[in-house]
Amino acid sequence: MTVHQLLSVCQFLLPITQRTVYETVPRCSVVGNSGSILGSKCGTDVDKANFVFRCNAAPIAKYAVDAGYKSNLTTFNPSILTTRYNKFSRPEGVLRFVRDMRQYHGIVWAPCFTSSSMELCLDIMKTYTLKENKFVLGHPDHFLKIQKFWESRGHKGKISSGFFFTTIALSRCREVHLYGFWPFSKMTDRALQEVPYHYFDRLNFTSFNNLRQHNMNSEFSVLLQLHMLGVLRIHVGECHQ
Repeated sequence: MTVHQLLSVCQFLLPITQRTVYETVPRCSVVGNSGSILGSKCGTDVDKANFVFRCNAAPIAKYAVDAGYKSNLTTFNPSILTTRYNKFSRPEGVLRFVRDMRQYHGIVWAPCFTSSSMELCLDIMKTYTLKENKFVLGHPDHFLKIQKFWESRGHKGKISSGFFFTTIALSRCREVHLYGFWPFSKMTDRALQEVPYHYFDRLNFTSFNNLRQHNMNSEFSVLLQLHMLGVLRIHVGECHQ
């Protein structure tokens, strides 16, 4: 598959009515959640973009020096409602949810593709009144099209949020810059220092391995090829200001 074939297919992953609405964005940042971004001081570089994608409602303010502050579209996996907010079973969970969601701007995109998660997400939408952002539901057919696109090219496993929105960025942005995309437990430029699975918690690769449903190595292989071809740029290590 050539680069031109990839980009031409990406252009048709959105419905035609949407393609006529959205204009091409000069520069986009896609911020992944790898612990490799810690100490990178890439925040300013991330925020230079005209549009910033963020994954799975990662905290912003505390890590802005490394991961940036700007947000235009942030994914919100429904599993977060359980892991962080205990499905709103207690008032403090609701209050924490409201506090956390205020840090995002633009769109908060939730892939509520199961009946149980859809019920929770619809309950949120009924009472969601924050002015900082808009809570929207992802379209399962759209996600499935991108999933099948990569499966037809040899990818195995459910695609991650970062890989999904990198694909979207390739169809909408002239430049695509990736940060926090590093699926390995160590970094060679840090004397093989251990890298946390996420930059905002203490999960390591060993504890998270049993829960993994994505094929991160396969995704990174594709992204690295696109990086080498000049289609996008993966930022690893410190950013030079």
